[in-house]
Amino acid sequence: TALWQLSREGRKLVLPTRKMKVYDIKILKSKYVDCKDVFGIIEKRLTSVSKDQDLRQDIALECWKHLLGSSRSENINMVKLEARVSSGTYIRNIGNKLGGVCYDICRISIGERIVDEKINKFTLSYNY
Repeated sequence: TALWQLSREGRKLVLPTRKMKVYDIKILKSKYVDCKDVFGIIEKRLTSVSKDQDLRQDIALECWKHLLGSSRSENINMVKLEARVSSGTYIRNIGNKLGGVCYDICRISIGERIVDEKINKFTLSYNY
């Protein structure tokens, strides 16, 4: 049984730990964006996904509303990062450890195989 299935059933989980390595991480871009604009983009993306796919869009929207609504300022800093990491690294965990929330994540390579050279790895947003 997959961990996400057990979680949906309400079972308490002890997640396995794993060492991860960050070989390289770079800031590619940084800009301040209005919280309402960020929420608007997220809402548009989530509502465009079919409810048949059972991605719990309503729950995700409420979580984002809570996160962006509790912001101390009207703007949040959106930082685009590129990272080279070891196999099995959970990128969202890196975002959390940096004090933020991952907004977009896109894998550009797997090992030596390039998936798409034009896409950056992930965007991290966090409040100051």
